[in-house]
Amino acid sequence: MSHSLSYMPHLDALRAFAVVAVMYSHWTPKTYHFNVPWGTMGVQLFFVLSGYLITRILLNALHGTPVRTDAFYTIRNFIVRRALRIFPAYYALLLFSYFRGYWPFVESIHWHVFYLSNFYFFSRQDFAGPASHLWSLSVEEQYYLVWPWVTLLPVTLMLRVAGCVVAVSFATYVGVCFLAPSLNLIGLLPIPAFMGISAGSVLAILKFEQSKHLPIVLQASFGCGLAFVLLIAIDSAELWKHPLMFVLIRTSMILSFVWLVDRGTGEFSGVFGRICSNRGLQRCGELSYGLYLYHLLAPQLVRTVFRSLSISLELHSGIVGFACNTVCTFVIAWLSWHLIEAPMNRLKVYFPYQKESSVVKSRG
Repeated sequence: MSHSLSYMPHLDALRAFAVVAVMYSHWTPKTYHFNVPWGTMGVQLFFVLSGYLITRILLNALHGTPVRTDAFYTIRNFIVRRALRIFPAYYALLLFSYFRGYWPFVESIHWHVFYLSNFYFFSRQDFAGPASHLWSLSVEEQYYLVWPWVTLLPVTLMLRVAGCVVAVSFATYVGVCFLAPSLNLIGLLPIPAFMGISAGSVLAILKFEQSKHLPIVLQASFGCGLAFVLLIAIDSAELWKHPLMFVLIRTSMILSFVWLVDRGTGEFSGVFGRICSNRGLQRCGELSYGLYLYHLLAPQLVRTVFRSLSISLELHSGIVGFACNTVCTFVIAWLSWHLIEAPMNRLKVYFPYQKESSVVKSRG
C-alpha cells in the first residue's frame, strides 16, 4: 500500500508549544512553574513527535510501495538527510560557544562533538549550564543510528520491538526507584530516554498498518493524560518526595502525548484547533529546532550586552530579561534558518529515500 507523506501543520503547532514550554522552564523561577514539569513536557513531546515522524518516513520508504526497494540506499540517505538537517546548526553552536570560552563547552567539548552529552551529564550526575539541553539531541541522534535498521524487520515485529523498548524503559525507571533511589538523571541514558521516541514509533506503526488496536491504544493514552493532570494536581510534599511519583508522572505524560500527536496528524477542532491553525504559531514550530538549540545561548549574549551597556543584571532575572531572551532567541533562530539550515536542507534533493527507478515503477 502507498502512504502519503503530506504536510501536517498542527504538528508544527505542537512543536511550538513544546519549545515554548522548554524556554519557559529554563528562563523562569520554579515558583512560577506551579508543580508543572514544563521542561520535561516540552522535551518528551519533541521525542514523541520525532519518533512518530521518522518512523512514518521510514515505513513509507521501505514498506509503503509494492516495489521492492534498496533498503541500504534508503537508510543511508535517511541518515544523510538527518545529518544535513541537524549537524550544521548544532556544530555552529558548539564552535561559537567553544571559542567564546563558555565554560561547559570548553570543559566537555569532546562529549558534545560526538553526541554523547547525555552520558557526560549522567557521569557527573548534574547538568552544565548553557550546554544542559544538548542531552536530548544526543538521545535523538543515538536513536537515529539504531532505529532505521530495526525498520528492516517485518512491520509486526517492528511494533513488538518498539513496544518492548517502552516497557523496558518503564521497568528501568521503577527498578532504579527501588534499587538505587539516590541515582539521578537515569532518564538521560538511551533505554530510559527512548520511551518517548519509541512511543511515537508505536503510533506511526499502528497508523501505517491501520491496526484494529489503534483505538484502544488511543483511549489508554487519553486516560494517561487524565492521570497526568491528576498527579500534578496533588499538592503533597510527602508524595512528591517519593521517586515513584516522578516515574508515574513522567510515564503518564509521555503516553498521553501519543493521543495528542495522533490528533495533531489531522486537525484539532474548536478553540485549540483555531490556535493551532495560526500561521505565526506554525512558523514558530518550523523554527523550533533553532529555538531549542540556541535558547540557553541567548541569556549569555543578553548578559554580555547588559554588561557592555552598564545595565544592572538584576533586570535580567525579571520580565525584561525574559523578553530580551525571547527576542534574542528568535533572532538567532531566524538567522540560523536562513543562513545555515535552509541552504543545507536544499541539498536533501540529492538524497531521495528511494531510487528514481523504484518510484517510477510504483507509480506505473
